[in-house]
Amino acid sequence: MTQYIASAQQSIRNIAREISEAGERDLRFALVKYRDHPPQDSTFATQVHAFTNSLETMQAYVDTMRAEGGGDGPESVACAMKEVLDLPYRINCIKICVIIADAPPHGVSQVGDGFPDGCPCGVDPVAIAHEMARQGIVLFCVGVEPNLGAFPYAREFYKGIAKITEGRFLTLGNAHLLPKIIVGGSIEEADLENLAQDVEAECAAVRADDSALSEEAVIERVHERLASRGVKAAQLKVSDQVEVSEAWSCYTEAPTLQKARKKAEKLAPAVGHAGPPPGVVASRACAVPKPVLYEAQTASYEVEEVSMAQISKA
Repeated sequence: MTQYIASAQQSIRNIAREISEAGERDLRFALVKYRDHPPQDSTFATQVHAFTNSLETMQAYVDTMRAEGGGDGPESVACAMKEVLDLPYRINCIKICVIIADAPPHGVSQVGDGFPDGCPCGVDPVAIAHEMARQGIVLFCVGVEPNLGAFPYAREFYKGIAKITEGRFLTLGNAHLLPKIIVGGSIEEADLENLAQDVEAECAAVRADDSALSEEAVIERVHERLASRGVKAAQLKVSDQVEVSEAWSCYTEAPTLQKARKKAEKLAPAVGHAGPPPGVVASRACAVPKPVLYEAQTASYEVEEVSMAQISKA
């Protein structure tokens, strides 16, 4: 995992630099490290490094990361997500969490899992993702391949929880896109917040003119009014080239991990093939066969006319 840790360190530098170049930003960083629960790992399940305004302090946090321990494969991802949820965020700030993972949380596939029923602390990662969405925390999930793909439904899980929060799933091979995606997502979010005020005012004006209009008609009328004024907003565009089975939607739609897993197993039953890739412990089972494209994703943010979807979201 040395390469992934080095990539995480470089990504932090890039993120901070590109956000700074995009305009004045009052940034704070925190780090939640995770390994596994005993008896799988005797060091720690999670370890929290509190928010700091200092990039140097954050870099010192990251420098403490080591790839050690491990037993069954799945890790204490659920508890790490709960730690992220419980961090002391500022009011009205943009909240972004990047999860870098080479394994799923406990209970996703149940194969080679020391806690097949889920986190031994009772933390449900799908429920946590829904709560993150309610609190405005956006998840960007980065899969370390080929390790992650050795677990049934692992990619589907991470893509699903990212989608719940309006985030993205990408592979470590595409981690160089993280700064652009996060900067673009932040700018898009800020533009949406400003757009919401415009939309609210325009909706009131449209309804005052004709109170009998349907919701769809109001949105269309607001779109026309904003377009006539030349209102524009940034839109993040990320290609989605990491192929996963259709079961990923189960994790987006279900309220809990258990319900998502049952739906996923019915929709796309896991099948074995040649075996785990080199360096992956033998207890890990292979997932639904699918290719992984390491360098095929692209990302950009562009200032364009406000879309109907953006108006609905605002």
